[in-house]
Amino acid sequence: MMSRDSSKPRRLRLGKLSLEELRRLVFPHLLKVEPGLDGGVLRLRGEAAVAHAPAIGVPIETLGFFAFHYAASNVAALFARPRYLIVGIYLPPDSGEEELQTIVEGLGSEAEKYGVEIIAGHTATYRGLELPLVSATCIGERMRETGRIKAGDLIALVGRVGGESLWLRAVAEGRRDEGWR
Repeated sequence: MMSRDSSKPRRLRLGKLSLEELRRLVFPHLLKVEPGLDGGVLRLRGEAAVAHAPAIGVPIETLGFFAFHYAASNVAALFARPRYLIVGIYLPPDSGEEELQTIVEGLGSEAEKYGVEIIAGHTATYRGLELPLVSATCIGERMRETGRIKAGDLIALVGRVGGESLWLRAVAEGRRDEGWR
C-alpha cells in the first residue's frame, strides 16, 4: 500500500463537512466562537435590517469578498450597521481544501475588517454544482430610518461598505478594475 503525501492538499468529500473539517478549515477564519454544527443562537434588541445574497461566477479569490459585501452592502443601504453574518458555502464535487481556504480567508478577513461576527452557516459539496456558490445573510442594527423613496429617485450609497457596486459597474461597462481589493 502506498502512503499518501501529507503535504498534498486533500479533496473534500461529497456532502456536509465533518465537525473536524469545520474546526480545522473553516472556523479559524470565520468565527470567534464555535457554533453548533447546524445553527447558532442570537439575542437581538432594537430594530434589525436583514439582507440575503448569493455570490457565484466571480474569480475564486474574490468569492469570499463578494459574498460578504453583497449582503452587508444591502444592510448598510437600509441605514443599518452590519453586525452578524450567516453563510452557506456550496462547492462542486472534487473541490479541494485550497479552494475552501481561499473562500473562507477572504470572507473572514472582510467580516473582521468591518466588525461583523459570522454566527452560523453550512459548508458542503454537492453534485449538480459546477461552480462554488456562497450565500450570505447579513443582520444589521438599524441606525436610522430610510428617507421616503419614490419611483424615479436616483440613489447612490458609497462608503466603507458598498464600494463593490462601483467595481461591478466598471466590469459591466467592460473596464478592467481591481478596485474590489
